[in-house]
Amino acid sequence: MIEHDPSELERKRVTSDDTYRLYRAWMRLGEQMISRPLDLAGGTAARIADGLVLGTLGHEGTAQMARSVARDYARLATEMLAVPPSAIGVAVDEFDTVTSPTHDMVERALSGTDPAPSVTAVVVDPSLAESQRRALARDAGFESAGADLSVPDTGPRAPFLLPARVRDASQAWASWFVSRADADRLMSEACNSGHLAEEAIDTLAPVDVGRGGVMVSLVASDYRASDFGVTQEIGLTLTVSPRGTRFPDPGQIFLRLIVTDPYSLATARQIWGIRKDLHDNRTLPPGSRLDVAYGADRVGFGLGAAQALAVSRRDKLQLGFPRFGTGRSDRVPALVYSTTQPHGPPAGPTEACRALLTRSGAGEGMQYGGDVTLSLPADRAAGIAAGCLCAGGMACLCDTLRSLDLHRRKPAANGWTERMTCTLAEPVTVAGQPPGYSVTKDPRIP
Repeated sequence: MIEHDPSELERKRVTSDDTYRLYRAWMRLGEQMISRPLDLAGGTAARIADGLVLGTLGHEGTAQMARSVARDYARLATEMLAVPPSAIGVAVDEFDTVTSPTHDMVERALSGTDPAPSVTAVVVDPSLAESQRRALARDAGFESAGADLSVPDTGPRAPFLLPARVRDASQAWASWFVSRADADRLMSEACNSGHLAEEAIDTLAPVDVGRGGVMVSLVASDYRASDFGVTQEIGLTLTVSPRGTRFPDPGQIFLRLIVTDPYSLATARQIWGIRKDLHDNRTLPPGSRLDVAYGADRVGFGLGAAQALAVSRRDKLQLGFPRFGTGRSDRVPALVYSTTQPHGPPAGPTEACRALLTRSGAGEGMQYGGDVTLSLPADRAAGIAAGCLCAGGMACLCDTLRSLDLHRRKPAANGWTERMTCTLAEPVTVAGQPPGYSVTKDPRIP
């Protein structure tokens, strides 16, 4: 007969705070399932009404009115399909948010004067920007002590407030399917180049979407007003989810993220653990800047894009995307995964985390297999000779893209957002793995 320990059996498994978090998550799920369809239906009704009024006034013909109504209904149906997973994502994030409601309630009952804080203020260490840039250059095989890798002082900084906000931006993206072997290789290479912590491989796994395919995406952004500064970005992301969790939540992890302004380098590293490369436009001639150029139905990102919208050069990185769409989105949640290390003293262990990205947009379009063009130099030596990104002391992004053959393949899907706003929340630790868990020791994971 096995004797039991009464203290072990009688130990509380669910705290009052856990119950409160579950209640909050359930309420958020119900709120999203009710409010999102109403918002979508209301927006569709308003667009249809506007179209009918314009048609009545003679601005549109009957056939065009019918097509517009059909498009609006089709868009509504598509958006309605996305409501349940979006609502579940919001509820999961609500549950994962670490709070102490009972303690807060007691404090307010006793004092009745101090409001609970609604934002988080982080004092960022600006020295992280230059130390990170030199470390990434060293890992890429460059001399890391040169003055050309210094990061200019961005001046006095107030505490950084969370959630971070993007007030005005445009964004293009394109996604391809790659093999699981390529996805694992990409994560290993990102660790070797210093862009990911090694703990990411033990904690996060590429998401297999069927037939051994994993989604990799190129994201190009033009931030005109944001808490991250005024900057252009080109990022390479991989769709991942936490290992060892019963209900994994897919999200994106940045394998590379290249920016043109140094302001956000230290902030992204300290808060989210995202290790950005800097291509400082302010110190470069026009033809070597990472620019964005807008045409009537096309937009270009890359080196010298402002001088030549058509992506025709073969000696530097250039991306071309269709500029299209009349759709709208409102507060769509997504997850961004990374690895963070509490900034000391004392410094804590590196842990996987995720942050909620809540995104809205206008002038949006999405399509399958669109006309996305990607121009790359023939090899790394040719890129360095032409002054491509890797000539500035960073790992070669073009090598990575060439290894996936993306420049010779149409994307599985691509999209554009003319006016984008979003918030990026404070990261929370990813739970689900038992203590001491390691993918290298778990035979269940290939």
